[in-house]
Amino acid sequence: MEAERLTAFLARMLVVLVTAVLVTACGGSPGPGVRVFAVTLSGAEEVPPNASTAIGTGLVTVDLDSMTMTASIVTTGIADTAAAMQAGAVGVNGPVLLPLARVSGSPVWTGGAMISNTQLRALRSGADYFNVSSAAFPNGELRAQIIEQWPTDDEWNRLQAARSLSPQLDQQMWLVEHADDLRDWHGWGWGFGFTLGF
Repeated sequence: MEAERLTAFLARMLVVLVTAVLVTACGGSPGPGVRVFAVTLSGAEEVPPNASTAIGTGLVTVDLDSMTMTASIVTTGIADTAAAMQAGAVGVNGPVLLPLARVSGSPVWTGGAMISNTQLRALRSGADYFNVSSAAFPNGELRAQIIEQWPTDDEWNRLQAARSLSPQLDQQMWLVEHADDLRDWHGWGWGFGFTLGF
């Protein structure tokens, strides 16, 4: 009786082991390693705050294979004159790290650079922010602290509406769509599961 229970237990463990090996061997990665930072910019986050009704949607992607950072902002309701990534904690104004260039005739601002591990750690810690200036607010009308998170549905829709205006933004969104973080997101999901009974 004890030998039968031991044999049954070992058979179940073999199934678990074989399944684990097969899942590992298949990889499960649909695309490149990427860090994603998505935010909504507003006047309320500026220092000092302002009552602007304009909004911006910011997206930063870091391709971990090439250590290339790309940043984009899509604005709405603002006569913007400049946009940048800047260094500074919440409530603190700081220097420009990466000036962004407007995509001609569009509400899209983009820029990119190589990023070091030290810079990536600072970015992931929330030490940087997006800032968009206008003639009315030359030091900044819209701001958002850059936070590592996936776009909300509203952010994604605003980015999607401007995607065709910028090859750089299109590439960023492709990275997000093909990120190796398997997740149930924007109506498409991936799943894997099994149950074992003992």
